[in-house]
Amino acid sequence: SRIGSGANVVVERIAFHMEFEEGERLVQKSTPVTLVKWDGPVRWQLTGDGATAQDYADYRSYTARLARLTGLEFIETEVDPDILVMIATPKLRAVFVETIDKDGSAARMPLMREWARNDLYPCVGQVGRTRENGRWRNKATIVIKSEVKGVLRDSCIHEELAQTLGLLNDDAEARPSIFNDDQEFALLTRHDELLLQILYDPRLKAGMSAEVGMPLVREIIDEIGPGPRLDGRPEPEPAPG
Repeated sequence: SRIGSGANVVVERIAFHMEFEEGERLVQKSTPVTLVKWDGPVRWQLTGDGATAQDYADYRSYTARLARLTGLEFIETEVDPDILVMIATPKLRAVFVETIDKDGSAARMPLMREWARNDLYPCVGQVGRTRENGRWRNKATIVIKSEVKGVLRDSCIHEELAQTLGLLNDDAEARPSIFNDDQEFALLTRHDELLLQILYDPRLKAGMSAEVGMPLVREIIDEIGPGPRLDGRPEPEPAPG
């Protein structure tokens, strides 16, 4: 498979930036970060009073697809997950807000609190990481409102899980892609698959800065070879003569 000539900019904006500033207040602003990647088995759990049998089937199918793209092993679990997915009714969301307010974790989870209280957010995902014995340890939470149905629910499943794997940001020039806030594409596209394959090339390491990682990204893209542009723009016409 081949990738477009606009890929360098798209990868830098999506993989080396996140959508919100870190802090206790929720501020939507593209913010530089070092690379987030997962290593080893990824244990995931689906829970919540809004989760259906179809949701379980969808997540099992989707994690199998992501495993093929990234080389990661995904393991469904009922205890101590690395990625917790909660599909919640309004009643559970109220309990969730009360709990994080009482235990003090709301300050670390402004996006989760805003999701629970604000109709503008059908779903959100948040990934945190710590450095342990020279390796990065990731933990992620994805929350989806139970009243979200149909294609929007499918879109929440696809985008939030892919973002927690390290494609953290949205970018207006990423097309055709779910990492674009215009919501033109609801499900993971072939171009998105290529973005994940670039991110999970073993030459790219968790914690790399854009300064260190982007020359490697360009090398990987050159090896994949030219294809349709990832930023949705037409290819320049060759110079005459």
